[in-house]
Amino acid sequence: MKKRKLNFPFSNKKGNAVMDTLTIVIVLIIFIFILMTLYPLFSDINVDVQNDPDLPNATKEMVQTQFTNFPLTFDNLFLFMLALFWMLVLIASFMIDAHPIFFIVAVILIAVLVIVGAVISNTYEELELDADFDNFGDAFPTIHFFMEHIVAFILAIAFSVSFVLYAKLKG
Repeated sequence: MKKRKLNFPFSNKKGNAVMDTLTIVIVLIIFIFILMTLYPLFSDINVDVQNDPDLPNATKEMVQTQFTNFPLTFDNLFLFMLALFWMLVLIASFMIDAHPIFFIVAVILIAVLVIVGAVISNTYEELELDADFDNFGDAFPTIHFFMEHIVAFILAIAFSVSFVLYAKLKG
């Protein structure tokens, strides 16, 4: 009797742990750099609103509340995005068939990805020293932790995806 194969989405595609990890990292880094641009802009807007004598106090309080909540909201959104993307990639990797011989190629490419991650982390640290971004790390502690330890996150994501992708049982 012929064994019936389930037709999950992407079940006949080949996986690539490095590209999955790179996609997650790129999306998160774009999100971080957008926040690094928006936070000083929002800070300047808040200062202008607070110093405007023509605006009512209710407006000033609303803008101040939004400015106060902005870092916590987007810091938690970043953590949610990281966890969600990681889980989705793990689930997608489980659904994809890949030959274990490609694990060796993946490890070599992960090493390149780690070097790129170190450069990105150093770039973030240099940007944070800039006067425009001086309090970004204090306002966004989760993002700051991620960027300081991006190499460890890249390794954790890449090897967990590789493990799920290449170590599953056939049959």
